[in-house]
Amino acid sequence: MADILIASVVSRMASELSRRLAGVCARTPDSTDLAQELAESPADLTILDDGFAAPHTLDLLVELRQFFPNLPVIYCLDPDAGGKLVQRLLLELKVNELLFHPISCDTLAQRVASLLGLPWAPDDSATAGHQAVIKGRLAEVWNRARSRMIERLDVLDQAGVALLEGRLGSELRKQAESDAHKLAGSLGIFELAAGTRFAQEIERSLRCDSLRSEAQARRFSELAAALRLEIERSPAVQAPWGQASSDPGPRPALLVGCDSELVARLCEEAAARGWRWEAAPDMSAARTVLSSLNPSAVLVDIDSVASTGEPVAVLSELSEGLPPLPTLILTSGGNLMDRVEVARSGGLGFFPKTLPPGEIVEAALGLLDRLQSARSQVLAVDDDPVVLEALAALLDPSGIRLTGLSDPLRFWEALEGSPPDLLVLDIEMPSLSGIELCRVVRNDPRWASIPVIFLTGVTESGTVHQVFASGADDFVAKPIVGPELVTRITNRLERTRLLRNVVEVDTLSGLPNRLKSRRAFADFLDLADRHGQPMGLAVLGVDGLGRINEVYGQATGDEVLRQLGRCLRRAFRSEEVVARWAGNDFRVGMYGLDRPGSIRRLEGVFRTLAEQTFVGSGMEEFHATLSGGVAGYPDDASDLDGLLRAADDARRRANAGGVNQLLAASFSSDDPDGPRLIDLAVATGDKATASVLLHAFESEGFRARALRNGVAAARMLAGADTRLRARVLVIDLDLPGLDGLTLLRQLAVDGVLDDTRAIVISPASVGKEAALALELGAGDLIAKPFDVPVLVKLVRQALDSPRLPGRSHTTGQRHPVTSDVTAVRERP
Repeated sequence: MADILIASVVSRMASELSRRLAGVCARTPDSTDLAQELAESPADLTILDDGFAAPHTLDLLVELRQFFPNLPVIYCLDPDAGGKLVQRLLLELKVNELLFHPISCDTLAQRVASLLGLPWAPDDSATAGHQAVIKGRLAEVWNRARSRMIERLDVLDQAGVALLEGRLGSELRKQAESDAHKLAGSLGIFELAAGTRFAQEIERSLRCDSLRSEAQARRFSELAAALRLEIERSPAVQAPWGQASSDPGPRPALLVGCDSELVARLCEEAAARGWRWEAAPDMSAARTVLSSLNPSAVLVDIDSVASTGEPVAVLSELSEGLPPLPTLILTSGGNLMDRVEVARSGGLGFFPKTLPPGEIVEAALGLLDRLQSARSQVLAVDDDPVVLEALAALLDPSGIRLTGLSDPLRFWEALEGSPPDLLVLDIEMPSLSGIELCRVVRNDPRWASIPVIFLTGVTESGTVHQVFASGADDFVAKPIVGPELVTRITNRLERTRLLRNVVEVDTLSGLPNRLKSRRAFADFLDLADRHGQPMGLAVLGVDGLGRINEVYGQATGDEVLRQLGRCLRRAFRSEEVVARWAGNDFRVGMYGLDRPGSIRRLEGVFRTLAEQTFVGSGMEEFHATLSGGVAGYPDDASDLDGLLRAADDARRRANAGGVNQLLAASFSSDDPDGPRLIDLAVATGDKATASVLLHAFESEGFRARALRNGVAAARMLAGADTRLRARVLVIDLDLPGLDGLTLLRQLAVDGVLDDTRAIVISPASVGKEAALALELGAGDLIAKPFDVPVLVKLVRQALDSPRLPGRSHTTGQRHPVTSDVTAVRERP
């Protein structure tokens, strides 16, 4: 009899393991002194939950390892555990298995059985329910795909007739081979094994040119007829209600245990938002309707359920099902530990019944939206749409969202438009092969580590060698077996998540590192562009860190950095980016805050760290201070590299000026209170156009800025608080945020166009907007689509215009823009 000691806040773990594994005795500790309990009653395995004796659970594990270094340990964590903790558990404390809450009973039983060498079988009822959902969704795909299958059969029939008559041309032969290949790859998903064999033999005969004799031609026709019979006798199947992917709204939600009055009010509020809710009086009734309703979420009145049984068991039953159901809790109270236990059992929302029904429904919708966006994403490229639809049906019940792409030429656009967590590639496709796509991905540093799984109907050793030589992680042979593919993908995603936690999080400070945060900074900047919002970016460091390491010891210096990481995590919300880039280099991105607002937010961090007392290796006490620089978008730069340079420059000035200083990025104008003077401002949402113009003129020594949002452009160029004055302004009438014509009108009213030459980019169909732009003061007009060299020439001519500021009227030579500051500021 194997003995297992379980120290977890989820009390039902012990009973579930004892029920599911024969020959296992699972027990819970009588106290938090695990070492003493194991000394008195040894166990074969220990399951330790991070919340069991929080915040000292790790100390318990350290003590266990001192006395029982070889004891198998399974450690249970929250899903957002940092990379530092994961690394320590795996490498230093030698944990055998890491599991993330909410933990499926099947998963826990499987890992325990594996460590102890015990037999294990999954819960048949859960597996059956999962398979029923998948079969229903595949049936729906089959119903839609049968017409395409018949079209492919028609092509094979045409090829068979042409073959018998001796007139099979190369074009028809190639089309028939392609259709046979697609049938061979897709029929297996729908469990049509015989059809797969027929299609594979037809494909081989067409590919190997083995159709020269009359007997071979007859064999081809017989195979095509048998394949048609196999497909046509497979009837259309009605998928279970609620699983139609064409339904644009959320699937119904299920209310469990709520009183009739609350049910009526919640259903009314949900209906007003296009969401249907059903009700079940208790868990027994809920189990009856779950499989047929296939709800998007379950709301449980925990007070009602608590009167009929253990509420945590009910929550685990719902959240550990296949597929897992998002479970929301309605309660009249609940202390902190109740909430912790609910969260660890899979509950995702904790709502007081006193909330208005409308707010409960809105919160539930918001939660489902967040869950949807947090799902793992897979990008699959296959030229057969049937395979893509079937893959989506297989993966969706496991919480994996699939984006299907049938045109490999659009691969890069799809990859960057919605970054996936994993790629699934077919080998044989028109235009580009999956192997070529994989090589392109592996050659780009941004995507070099993304997992790649190949689907292939060709399993010869040469092809398999090419697949792995291109950088693939795994391959699955067609015809696809659904459970095998899902297992391969989920295992690869889980492994990637663990590695990403280690790779993308700095182990000392617990903050994201440079690799992860740079992407987040870029995303924030794009968001600020789209919505016309400011963004602050700060660069911070500890004053005299080298001296601290030298005088007080390296471990003390590390503790200062660790405390700075904690201060930053506490001070900034989840919608802000905090990172440690390297060594003594910390960076913070603050969406929605301009430079002064960012400085005010950071001052609290400076005070908090300065007030902390540190103790050196010789027990000396000391205090640490910070220095930093802050830059703001769009005031100081319009791109990430420009913001980083401006903030770095401000930090260098702060370091040179002493300790405990936080400085803003400096103006480039002679008059710090006036607008910054530049040669060229480009206001367009087209990043390519802005990039070309900036590169062309900055390389010649001109000062140029891109403003990719109309609101930001108006704030910078117009109004009483003008921050930029440009000699030449390029305005796209299709400018996002605030259209170009409105911006131009505002600039004209403020008199900006008196000293600025404006070039307008208009839509392809030039209408009254373009004429109005010229009336407002635009000097030149260019319509889309245009040749970039033509636009560059127009800008260069405008910069050379003798009537613009920053130019000598007598010599015609370009001078620094700041030489004409006074003249520009004195003009109305």
